[in-house]
Amino acid sequence: MKPTRPKGRVGFNSITLVISTLASFSVRCAGWFSS
Repeated sequence: MKPTRPKGRVGFNSITLVISTLASFSVRCAGWFSS
């Protein structure tokens, strides 16, 4: 088991988390503007 593999996985997961957070935030803003 190499320590490089999980490190890259964590980085990819963090990027996905940021994207999903931004997406949910934009959806919330859209809901606020529509209402």
